[in-house]
Amino acid sequence: MLQARGEVDDNPRLSVDGGSTETALTGTAGVAARRMNEVYEVSAAASVGYTAYSGSDLPNDDAEMLQLDSAWRSDRSVWRLGAEWIRDTTVVDVSALQDELDPGTDIDRAVTEDSVRRRRLLWSGSFEHALSERLDGVVGYRGLRLDHSRQGAVTLRDSWTHRFDLHGRYRLSERDRVGVGVETLHFRASNADNDLDSVSLVVSLTRRLSELTTTSAVVGAWSAEASSSGVSGDDNGWLARFSLFSRGELWSLDLALERDLRPSAEGVLRQADQILLRLRYDLSPRLRLTLAGRGYELRAVDVGTTQPDRRYWVVEPRLDWQLAQDWIVGASYRYRSIDRGTGDGSADSHAVALVLEYRPMFEGARPR
Repeated sequence: MLQARGEVDDNPRLSVDGGSTETALTGTAGVAARRMNEVYEVSAAASVGYTAYSGSDLPNDDAEMLQLDSAWRSDRSVWRLGAEWIRDTTVVDVSALQDELDPGTDIDRAVTEDSVRRRRLLWSGSFEHALSERLDGVVGYRGLRLDHSRQGAVTLRDSWTHRFDLHGRYRLSERDRVGVGVETLHFRASNADNDLDSVSLVVSLTRRLSELTTTSAVVGAWSAEASSSGVSGDDNGWLARFSLFSRGELWSLDLALERDLRPSAEGVLRQADQILLRLRYDLSPRLRLTLAGRGYELRAVDVGTTQPDRRYWVVEPRLDWQLAQDWIVGASYRYRSIDRGTGDGSADSHAVALVLEYRPMFEGARPR
């Protein structure tokens, strides 16, 4: 995939004083490959992008992403391993390199008005085993390492997060499956004395409403022991996750709502309430409309911290026209809003963009 993007943003830093209008030119190159059979599946993807700004308010930025996923299957078991490395900034995030719904792990977009270099390493593994025709168990692990450059952002902290999950699932019917599970989380901030260990008990329900629509819901409660700057204490709360995927002949819908615990760039764990949406609709065989949106509200969980609540919203409609089998031209508008909770007020921005893409691995007659 090759992409050229031109964008005009009236406040790219999301500065509370309004900032200055910048023109950005971005070039992106990406490649993806997959190999699979009845026993295993291996996929890899990589992309690199460079953004040049017209003014001096923002430095030129580059962003890179590398992703690996694998799965091995036997008669009754499935092993999965995955890893992802992302290098970008808090102003220009790597989601511009990916044409997919953000999974919601990144809660640090525009956390500061400075453009701060960051690196994220995510890795995961799971083992699923069928105990009977209806009952199976899953053991999983997810890790996240956050690293930030110190230049211009002394308040941002590096951290480690480890999640361990144990779930049992029972198939009630061909359409319904229920489950119970235990989830543990261990958060460690590298440059601040903010540690937290939590345990969650959850129940889940997955229902296939039709051949083209699936929904799932998870609810539970968590209890945590935290320490911050020598102060220890307990905290507790509830969590919930809801997802819906549906598609028709001309459209598809991804929707996710959740309350969960997420690590943040301030070196504290956050309770994140967020919504993610992506709707695609084919207006014609060559013309596609995409509406993407995300919003989240954050509060600090750790005992003794003084981090304020934070809110962020982004909405982006985009129109794509397929010029030829491998060529797509698109136009988009993006609105962003943030309240960093510092008492200085909120900030917003408006941006318009033109995009030209070349996708030699493009499948189908309609733009993706």
